[in-house]
Amino acid sequence: MILIWEISNLFLRRKCAVSALSFSFVITTLIQPESLYEPGFQLSFTIVLLIIWFSKGTIVLRERKSFITYFLGFVKCSLAAFCGSFFILLGTFGQIVPVSIISNIILVPFALPLMVIFIVYLINYYLFNIDLYFFVDFIYTVIIELLLFLNNLPLSYFSVEFQVNPYIYIILPIFVLLLFNKRWNFLKKFFFTFIVSLSPVFYITYF
Repeated sequence: MILIWEISNLFLRRKCAVSALSFSFVITTLIQPESLYEPGFQLSFTIVLLIIWFSKGTIVLRERKSFITYFLGFVKCSLAAFCGSFFILLGTFGQIVPVSIISNIILVPFALPLMVIFIVYLINYYLFNIDLYFFVDFIYTVIIELLLFLNNLPLSYFSVEFQVNPYIYIILPIFVLLLFNKRWNFLKKFFFTFIVSLSPVFYITYF
């Protein structure tokens, strides 16, 4: 998806995140049709689609925004990721992970700095033969400890015996694409997404 986005930048065409995501979906499934049944593929595309939808009209990178605005943006992205992964995680792994909302809000802002640190580490190691592994290892340890702490919180996750047909996972993305251009506010999108995710659960459980 990033490659397609950058190609659109290169040719100065109007950029559309959904188009880039859709084209990436088509290319991936043509090259590896079996990926449709892989949880990683399903999670990646569903979550990214939900983040794009939840953030539609609210992300303008060139505008200066307050810390609160950025924080609310991270909250929206985290809720989008939770809604996008809810049914897939439940059906594939039998788990509901509410703590992921908190962990995403905490960790996602540090993704870019961590990537920069890792690149600096590789440059120093391979070009200057300077080993900064202790620094990278320290950051890695902090992240792991934080995740373990969150994992041990009460009600951090629930295990449920629940198996579904993978084809059902396509329901939510289809609804999102059909309603993508609707001028809905964040709360309406959130509740709609959550209801759509829960509906198959009730149907499979009681019918």
